[in-house]
Amino acid sequence: MSDKKKISGKDIFLWSLSVLFLIVAVGGNYYLNRQYESFFSENQLYQLFKAFGVIFIIVLSVVIVGFTATGRHVISFTRESYIEVRRVVWPTGQEARATTVYIGVVTVVVALMLWLFDMVFMTLISLFNKI
Repeated sequence: MSDKKKISGKDIFLWSLSVLFLIVAVGGNYYLNRQYESFFSENQLYQLFKAFGVIFIIVLSVVIVGFTATGRHVISFTRESYIEVRRVVWPTGQEARATTVYIGVVTVVVALMLWLFDMVFMTLISLFNKI
């Protein structure tokens, strides 16, 4: 039995509209850069308006996706994650520094042990190769 969820027509329309807006933002930016390169390179105010236009269209596209079922799930997940992060008991500065020192010491000890084992095994292998 299939456990696939049906995608509503509204969601398909909203996703299509969002993708269309993204194509317009990227394509429009490319077109304006190619057609009016000298105009935009000389006028910083128009560059600023063009950049804000592209950013606005991208934000509008993200907002549109927020109204789909997937978008609502992502927003819900983000809210729940934020609530969980607020519940976390974060370590004090002293605890964080102590843990960092412990991790550094253990890392150095393990690295030295691995180096020592490597040297022993290399020596053993070279002895067996001479036989």
